[in-house]
Amino acid sequence: MTSSPSISTAKDLTFLASEVISARAAESTASFNDCIAAFQGAVRRGDVAVVSEVAENLQHLYISSVDHSDLGQFSGFLTLLHALLPVLPTSIITSWFDLALRPALRTPKLMRGTISKAKELVIHGMSTVEEHKTQEFRKRIVDLYLLDVFSDSSGEDAVERATMDAEERDRQRCWKLHLEEILLQDGIMRPKVSNLNPKLNTEK
Repeated sequence: MTSSPSISTAKDLTFLASEVISARAAESTASFNDCIAAFQGAVRRGDVAVVSEVAENLQHLYISSVDHSDLGQFSGFLTLLHALLPVLPTSIITSWFDLALRPALRTPKLMRGTISKAKELVIHGMSTVEEHKTQEFRKRIVDLYLLDVFSDSSGEDAVERATMDAEERDRQRCWKLHLEEILLQDGIMRPKVSNLNPKLNTEK
């Protein structure tokens, strides 16, 4: 019995993800491009079953297989997510923030290209047409910048930072820098929205 297009597409993309994670497939391969194109087509057709199944399978695969300390695995998975960026619904991007994007933005040793892809995914999640979800996600990013990074002008933060080892300080520096870059880029793209958050300009 032949599989339906929906089942085939979902299974193919999940298999591709496992290959990317294990570093056996490059993003330039024909199988990668064909599978991404199939998924994009399913999204454009409104094939909710494919999107839902792929999202669930990728999340399970990520949780069970990706080791953040293995930068090759981590980068491969972020590459796959980025390849799906043109068609990823905001709800999927925001669900990946804590799982993959936030850890990526806190990992100093990731290659610059991989970090750029992670930031582009976050910015995409802040700028799509799903207005309510977009506003909630943007507010969360702003709150993280205001509350979850060290302030150069805070004596209390300076004391806490002094107790950290060099590796943790580097992660904090990386986290702050990338959040700043994301919010600045979002401000350039949507200045009227960013003007609603004047506190972003208080730390220069």
